[in-house]
Amino acid sequence: MSNHAAATASLPAPNTPAAIERPRRGLSRVARVTMILGAVALVIIVFSLWTGTVSVSLWDTLRAAVGIDIGTGADFIVGQLRAPRTYTAALVGALLAASGALMQSIARNPLASPDLLGISAGAAAGAVLCIYLTQNTSSLALAPWAVAGALVTAALVILLGSRGRLGPFRMIIAGIGIDFVATAAITLILTKIPDNVVPQAYAWIVGSTNARTWQHVWMGLASCLVIIPIGLLVARRLRVLEMGDDLAAGLGLRPGRLRFVALATAAVAA
Repeated sequence: MSNHAAATASLPAPNTPAAIERPRRGLSRVARVTMILGAVALVIIVFSLWTGTVSVSLWDTLRAAVGIDIGTGADFIVGQLRAPRTYTAALVGALLAASGALMQSIARNPLASPDLLGISAGAAAGAVLCIYLTQNTSSLALAPWAVAGALVTAALVILLGSRGRLGPFRMIIAGIGIDFVATAAITLILTKIPDNVVPQAYAWIVGSTNARTWQHVWMGLASCLVIIPIGLLVARRLRVLEMGDDLAAGLGLRPGRLRFVALATAAVAA
């Protein structure tokens, strides 16, 4: 009895700070993965700026990539050719990643992407329609049409996928059907537009980093600064939605409205 009493006395009381204190944890898994992927992306960006047909030293590449005038060919090769192309690709990739992450939470499917729900096809259809109607291939002119096409597609997905309650499975089925319709519309429009603008229209379907300028970089940066913070705010609530609509409704969320906001944000990002 004496040994048992001594062992019991050595334990902290249930309500004492020593009893409720939990071991400190380091960075979360999400933070660690984010840091690792960010470092990998930075290495890839530097490598893309450094390599090419014309050889440029790494030090000149880094200075020209941040806008420092070094008085050599690197100012044009890196500062005007490689840097806009690389930065545009990185920013557009961030937007597509944000759109895909929202899609995965909405559809509760790790394989979900803007293509799955027809968002990408809807955006491309809007851009191609603008080229057909206006003969304008400027990015500033096409971007609003692409956003409009993506939003119309998202609205159709919600309209067709909601019957009493907007569910992930219905959204996926509606998105697949709309994707086929938008792709058919793109094919039809491509047969109607003049031959001289077909390459620009086709670039909106498959994507291209050719002939990117700093205008595209600033457009991508502005889009990221607006869309990604909104996506992060929406994603925090989507985590609750992943556990089921009933639980989310019990916690005060409106699943239908939340999916609509998330899908619209993902559509604009795509």
